[in-house]
Amino acid sequence: MSGICKMSRSRRGGHLFELGLCVSIVLAVFSSTAALAADEELPKAEQIIERSIESSGGKEALEKLTNRMMVAKIVFGGVGVEGTVTSYTAAPRNSYSRMEIKDLGVVEEGCNGEVAWENSAMMGPRIKSGEELEVALRTYTFNADLVWREMYKEYETKGIVDVDGKPAYDVLLTPNAGKPEHTYYDQKTYLPVVNKATMTTPMGDIEVETHLSDYRKVDGIMMPFKITQTAGPQQITIEVQKIEHNVKIPEGQFDLPDDIKALVEKAAYEAKMPKMKLDKKEP
Repeated sequence: MSGICKMSRSRRGGHLFELGLCVSIVLAVFSSTAALAADEELPKAEQIIERSIESSGGKEALEKLTNRMMVAKIVFGGVGVEGTVTSYTAAPRNSYSRMEIKDLGVVEEGCNGEVAWENSAMMGPRIKSGEELEVALRTYTFNADLVWREMYKEYETKGIVDVDGKPAYDVLLTPNAGKPEHTYYDQKTYLPVVNKATMTTPMGDIEVETHLSDYRKVDGIMMPFKITQTAGPQQITIEVQKIEHNVKIPEGQFDLPDDIKALVEKAAYEAKMPKMKLDKKEP
């Protein structure tokens, strides 16, 4: 229960005691009524999300955007490692990002709308599958705010939490694929300020907490220019330097690299192998 709800209940409860209404059954009924009233004070999750979309610029402004280019500085806290990241995203689920990290090399990640992949000097090329792929396709959806109802099967306002001294609505979102996640929306601006999610990775599930701040208007849309992400013991800070919309994206930017194509072909071949073996056994 939120702090506001608790305050409301204690004030009204104290008033009842002052009036001398100390009969247990009256208090029991009153407690139930107070709890329902407190819940009713919280806006529904869909109301918060729709209000957030309007606060960020509105559906009309979002519908004008077809792609986005971002350049940012990335800092790995505690180890003194810095890098730069350039990303391109476009409707409906196209994405490519290149992160150059000093002394560690290049990390690439992308999606052509169907295949999500990544490639790094440490782990080599790989394609995502299963739940990880489903989550990636949701993450790469351009202007996901316009189709959020299609991606989440359940959404519920859980209460009010404190974020850096300011109240925020805690909304629990359950996606069609993947694990439930919490998004905190600032109670005054309705902009998302925190996201808590469990990410599926090759190394297992990892709890990730992302803080969004320094919102600025770009082409009529409020965008966070500072993103701080904590995953296990590692903290990463992204300081956005430039965001542009409806840019001319280099031709073939979202095409699968050759080594990723090879993995896709290999996966397709291996998927056919069981059927081929069964066909051979038939008389």
